[in-house]
Formats: sequence, C-alpha cells, structure tokens
Amino acid sequence: MLWGGVHGAFLIVNLAWARTALQRRLASLVGPRQTMWALLRMLLTFNAVCVAWAFFRLTRLPDALACLKKIISFDASRAFAGGSADWALWLLLGAYAMAVLGGVVVARGRPLCEGLALARGTPFMKGLLWGAPIGLLALAFLLAPAGSTAPFIYFQF
Repeated sequence: MLWGGVHGAFLIVNLAWARTALQRRLASLVGPRQTMWALLRMLLTFNAVCVAWAFFRLTRLPDALACLKKIISFDASRAFAGGSADWALWLLLGAYAMAVLGGVVVARGRPLCEGLALARGTPFMKGLLWGAPIGLLALAFLLAPAGSTAPFIYFQF
C-alpha cells in the first residue's frame, strides 16, 4: 500500500509539473541546455523510482524509512562494500574498458562501425572480433560467484 501511495504521489507531482510555465520553458530548450535538462530529468526519475522501491521491497514502514536514511547518509568505511568490493567486478570493468579502448584504436577516429568494416578482412581482426567477446563472456562465467541466489522478488506474491 505504501508503494502505491508513493507512486500515486509521484504521478500527482508529475501532472502538476506538466501544467507549469517553467516546464513549458524548459521543454523548449535546445542544444547543450536541452541535454543537461534531459540528464537532470533522468537523474530525478531514477532517484524517485529508487525511493519508491524502498516501500515496494520492504514490507514494514520502519524498515523502509531506515533504508531511505541509509541512502542519504554517507559512511566512508562502507564506500567499497558489497558488490563494489568484489575484485572480479573491477577486473571485468577493466577488461571492458580495454575492449572499448581497443575499438577506439581500431577505428582511428572514425565511427566504430566504419573502422571495424575496414579492418574486418584481416585475420587478426577476425580473431579479435570472435575472441574478445567470447573471452569476456568466459571471464564473466569464471568470476561469477557460486552458491545460492536471492529469490526473485515477484515470486513472493
């Protein structure tokens, strides 16, 4: 019920915002200002959804409020906790960054699809185009944690 109420409140705020002169003025922005406004809207929407999920996932009001309190408080000792403390995650992110950097180098300033099309005929590139994704996938499987997983949230209903 709490999640439905929060969701309804967000919808009311959205409808009220849509009728303001400021919203119409911001909707008419062009260029970099339009991009910045779009990014701000996405950030706001993402955070609103995360706030609402606290009430969806946690069944008791004190638990949901404690979760929201933890969202806005910063504890430096927990900066690298949970998934961010997992070295395998950082290894995969590093491998992904190397793959992206490799694509940029291969493209040499051209759009990536054009650069890959030019280099596709060489044996090295054929091996790279097949080997890199398969290698990253194999690395992801090897580094995946073993054990039980949390049950899917919708199975509770």
